Amino acid sequence: MANINTKSQRSASRRPIRRRVAHAVVPSHDNQFRPHLIRSHGIVFVIAVVLAMQFVYGVISGQSTDILGRESSIEVADLIDYTNRARAEEGLSPLVENQRLSQAASLKADDMFRYDYWAHTSPRGVTPWKWLQDVGYQYDQAGENLAKNYPTADSTVDAWMNSRTHRENIMNDKYSEVGFAVLDGTLEGRAATLVVAYYGAPEGSRMSIAGSQSEIGPSNATVYAAPVANSYGSPYAYFATALQSMTPAALWSIALLLAVSLIGLAAHHYRKYLPNAWHRSWRVHHGLYTFFGYVGLALLLIVATGGGQI
Repeated sequence: MANINTKSQRSASRRPIRRRVAHAVVPSHDNQFRPHLIRSHGIVFVIAVVLAMQFVYGVISGQSTDILGRESSIEVADLIDYTNRARAEEGLSPLVENQRLSQAASLKADDMFRYDYWAHTSPRGVTPWKWLQDVGYQYDQAGENLAKNYPTADSTVDAWMNSRTHRENIMNDKYSEVGFAVLDGTLEGRAATLVVAYYGAPEGSRMSIAGSQSEIGPSNATVYAAPVANSYGSPYAYFATALQSMTPAALWSIALLLAVSLIGLAAHHYRKYLPNAWHRSWRVHHGLYTFFGYVGLALLLIVATGGGQI
């Protein structure tokens, strides 16, 4: 008997919770066909949750995030690891880190911040092989990849692997060495994280004439610089790249906003059940307005935090 009563009490205690959840998300007579998540206090709550997710993720991951820019936390060791995993899948030998290549990559990243540009060749005409020359790296062939504002090492390497020209640098079987630099700074007025990768075939190794865009450097050696994507070609390409460069917190926030937008759309379907006074005002379409409002916030979040480029 005691056991039956205990189960009844637990079931009874769950009913108020289920009722509150239903009132928040399901249009019904109980909430006047206006779920609480699409009312003013619900909108404030959803926005607060989105902001809280960004803040908590930033604290946990060690990243600094804001609506105008982002600084990521990417480790060079992870970049090397994911690069070599990709090469191993194609049966290629792993790349070994070379400190001179890493130094050249750091000089290139610093130059982009200092002169505020995003390109392989600077506005002053400085080309990628200049940095290799400065650090005294002797090579037969070298390659440069750039990435901006990707939150993790794996998302950075994945973006390169999804680009034909960047992938060619990673998968070039002539390369045996690699160097990476990860620098935070301000680029074009926004906080940014730049990743520069230099791949190298040391002087004396077998040369290859295959590759993407090439530039002739010292001693007729060759640098292959994968083209920077300054334009995306289509809205689909832009959003695909943006989503790939977003943090998990931002992706969960977008999922929440889109889910709540569907609640607004469902409420709009039941607009004929709203109070008669609402039928003579704009409020009769409040569900539809809420739908577009939440979708707009999701798009804004993508534009604000999904600025990854390669």
